[in-house]
Amino acid sequence: AGNINLSDSLSRIFNYSFTESRFALNYRFKEKNYNYSLGLTAVPAWLNGESQSRNNSTRRTSFNLIPIFRYEYQWSKQKKFTINYNGRPQEPSYDQIQDVPDVTNPQNKIIGNPDLKAAFSHNMRANFNNYIIKSKITVYAGANATYNQNQVIRSTVRFPTDLGTVRETRFLNADGNYNYNGNYGISKRFADSKYAVSYDGNIGTNRSVLFTDNVENISKTLSARQRIGVQITPHEWLEVVPNVRYTYSTTDFSINESNKIQNSIWALSVEGKVYIWKTFLIGYDVSKNIVSGINSNVTSNPLIINSYLTKEFFKRKNGTISLRAFDLLNQNNFITRQIDANIVVDTRSNALSRYFMLHLSWA
Repeated sequence: AGNINLSDSLSRIFNYSFTESRFALNYRFKEKNYNYSLGLTAVPAWLNGESQSRNNSTRRTSFNLIPIFRYEYQWSKQKKFTINYNGRPQEPSYDQIQDVPDVTNPQNKIIGNPDLKAAFSHNMRANFNNYIIKSKITVYAGANATYNQNQVIRSTVRFPTDLGTVRETRFLNADGNYNYNGNYGISKRFADSKYAVSYDGNIGTNRSVLFTDNVENISKTLSARQRIGVQITPHEWLEVVPNVRYTYSTTDFSINESNKIQNSIWALSVEGKVYIWKTFLIGYDVSKNIVSGINSNVTSNPLIINSYLTKEFFKRKNGTISLRAFDLLNQNNFITRQIDANIVVDTRSNALSRYFMLHLSWA
């Protein structure tokens, strides 16, 4: 065996600690139909660390004041509107501020930036709920907006070498990243709640700033989901719940506008349960996904069938023993999609999806 020599210039051996405290001052005003809260939260933070390989130390301090705001208006117990704001500072991680190269992957060298600033996230959330008792109609809507200042992002530069193209990744602060989305829904019950129809959905957009070869690359994603379902319980011993869901997303980039990424999923499902006897039931959950925009080698429109047998105990039926079966046809796909500045990676994990479970519960 040869000798092992430690290279201080390439070693990343360090110890660090991060401490954050919060001090809040809040004023709350309450009336019959509405109330609101105003205040401030002070957030001091300390980051201390030392590099054993380079024999130097790092000390960073920060101080943030975060506004507190919440407003609620309540027409009745069934009808209410709320809106609130919160902020969150986030210090860069210790390895992101170390200028020692990380060459764990020789094809992608990572170098920190000691001049990174702390990021700050602004979030505003609003919700409206209303239940109309006489009509048995439930309506809700919500909106959420997040904007990030000084967010830590990656800047990647590619270099050709004799062994192929290698990448060098650094970190920097950037403004302009946001995430806006809204959700909504309405449901209606009929015939003493034996039947119900529901419709819900959400739509959102987000913007991410990336840098590729020192050129700013902005990605924008638009996504939407719509679902309609029916709950059918004509008898105490029978329940059937069919659903149809459609999901769509599209992402484009400022550098290559023609490189638009689109995918959609139609999902048809039905779930329910049947009481064979008063305390013995069979349940099921069947779904079929029709996927487009993802390579057929990665996903194959799976048909997922789950089922269970349950025996209930005690007068209140608060004890159960169940034998549950998952993915009887063994077709489930565990797909994750990662969109980077110049690459889209679809990953399929070979996780165990068909299995059985014995479940005991008592409440």
